[in-house]
Amino acid sequence: MVTLRQILRHTQGTSKIDNLKDAALFKIYDTIIQAINVEVTQLRSLRAGVKSKTTLPATEARLSSCSATFRVAIEVGIRNIRSKTVKALIEHIITNFNDADGNPELVLATDYARNLSVILGHEPHVEHLSQDYWKTTMDFCLEKMKLFPQSDLKLGSSILTQRSSRSHLASFQSNGEKGALPRHVLDDLVNVVRSLVCVPFAPLLHKGPEAVDAMAQFLHNSPHSAKPQIDAFVVINTILLQIRMENLKFAKEFTRDALNLTRSLWNTKLSALKDEMLSMLILLHPFVEMLAHEGENELVHTAISNLVETMKSEYTRRPIKDQLQLSQLSLRLNLQQPSDGLRGSVFALHDGQTNSENTSSAEHNWTLLKLLAQFSCWSQTFDQRTGKRSTSPGAGPQKRQRVAQWSDELFRMFSDFSIASRLCSLQIICFIGQYTPIEGEVFSDLIEKLSTLIIDDNSSVASWAYLALAR
Repeated sequence: MVTLRQILRHTQGTSKIDNLKDAALFKIYDTIIQAINVEVTQLRSLRAGVKSKTTLPATEARLSSCSATFRVAIEVGIRNIRSKTVKALIEHIITNFNDADGNPELVLATDYARNLSVILGHEPHVEHLSQDYWKTTMDFCLEKMKLFPQSDLKLGSSILTQRSSRSHLASFQSNGEKGALPRHVLDDLVNVVRSLVCVPFAPLLHKGPEAVDAMAQFLHNSPHSAKPQIDAFVVINTILLQIRMENLKFAKEFTRDALNLTRSLWNTKLSALKDEMLSMLILLHPFVEMLAHEGENELVHTAISNLVETMKSEYTRRPIKDQLQLSQLSLRLNLQQPSDGLRGSVFALHDGQTNSENTSSAEHNWTLLKLLAQFSCWSQTFDQRTGKRSTSPGAGPQKRQRVAQWSDELFRMFSDFSIASRLCSLQIICFIGQYTPIEGEVFSDLIEKLSTLIIDDNSSVASWAYLALAR
């Protein structure tokens, strides 16, 4: 097997491999699979106590070598195999992934999960899967992902606020549960699920909620941010895009967990991961507004408030050049409802400004500030209702307490020593002015404070103050 693996590696990418037809590759796979079956049978006999001329470690080593060769053979031939061979490989992987007791065969698990990821990572192979094979593969992945530590709590019951992901992971590792899969195996399974949900015929209305639940648990237990976390969010966003209006109950239940999940991962340095989280919030923001205005659950208000603070804190720590720039905007008076998300009533994002030389794109910053503006206003809904209830008739004379406003924290940031903090608050005010009516005491206070900022020593602060006043 070692020799075969070396030959395959040496000829990978050459005409000797590229010219192989499906039938030739199938023979190679069949030979390797037969060798794997022999070693698996031997391994199970030794584990059952049957005496043999070989030892358990030696058998595991041979099986591991066969498995590694199988993986190389699939990698080098993935573009040349046909649907029939693909189905045979998937059947073998799923059937032989577990040991005799129904637990994952850890000697094979790493290579077999990667094999499945490689096979279905080639888009034509997924597109030619039948519905039955699609469902079988999806069920297999979701079932195996349950072997990673999961909370007993379900969607909508704050699965992400009970304890931190690091403490959850640490407790799992210390317990050493039998049959648990290594982290990198789960990463490959997440990639498989991503490949499955991205095809047009995927039955997401039926399987979507279960897959979203599995991805949320996976993200909750992720100690580090990397490509698998991006894959998990792509799965969530692809499913939400399809089912959020078809399954309103699920989307509403998932929203609070999505807020907490975003907050826990927002400080990542991966810009692609941040973009996926913003996409998720854009898809769910109608449900955030709905939950905020219902005002029935204080935990929703807390989740929104905590997310706003986390996002603002991260945004103000960015270099000023990585925040939204005035040069990226065009001033356009539009008294009608904007036709898309990158236009407002007073200013819009410049065409062709979705990518810039800065770390964060202009489109990313625009979306972030727009969400911060909306969430800042919505996070106060519960506080205001609570404040009104506290002064019910018949409760006797009480001193009237001032109800907190969304503007309080932003006004405080106006006088912050940090220029980045002042710019952040002014930019949020600009977006609030574009999308939300401002009336009463808040309006007069805002005009007064902005009037003092237009003569600020920093030209960027003064310019954003002018733009806020323009609304």
